[in-house]
Amino acid sequence: MSLQAAEFFDELCPPFPHSAVVGDTYYAIPVPAGPWRLSIGFTRTIHADTYGGLRAAVLHAERGEIDTVTLGFTDHGTFHRRDEVLNTPRGSKRYGTFDTPPPRPPGLDQAP
Repeated sequence: MSLQAAEFFDELCPPFPHSAVVGDTYYAIPVPAGPWRLSIGFTRTIHADTYGGLRAAVLHAERGEIDTVTLGFTDHGTFHRRDEVLNTPRGSKRYGTFDTPPPRPPGLDQAP
């Protein structure tokens, strides 16, 4: 998969030292030797290789999935600035999503 999940989660800086990225999903053990696990993966859209948000799941080592939540990029304005700069129309395939690799608008790729 050409999605750069490892780089995405490195940039997110999750606070769990016992973690790994496998494919496009981040897995963590919040409390070492505890039964709880965390899984964060990208949600797909109806368009190939396009991602619309993140799905976080809390898992128990013996009981399986306990709870999940999906956080849509559009709902949280994740790519609002990028879409505004690129004049991406609402409702289009590109609005509030990213594909592989995510584009960077001019001027946003330089550190201040």
